[in-house]
Amino acid sequence: MESCIDTQEVVTMSKLDREHLTPAERALVKLKGLQSVVFIPLVLDGKTLGVLALGSSRIPSSFAKTDLEICQVLVTQASMAIKNA
Repeated sequence: MESCIDTQEVVTMSKLDREHLTPAERALVKLKGLQSVVFIPLVLDGKTLGVLALGSSRIPSSFAKTDLEICQVLVTQASMAIKNA
């Protein structure tokens, strides 16, 4: 998740057993049986306000392009809602 915050870019991880995860992330992956995760930054005026983190337990372990596009739309709408609040 740190790289998502630092780069303000979407980060996907599909081979979680080989990824560098924090202890908290690894515990969540194990608890929920996740096979893949995606982190999408919530950016407003060039600043990262937060991250939408989604996990999937389905196999094969990846998010489809349409999944990511829908998530990006949701994050964009959330950013606009925060800006207009």
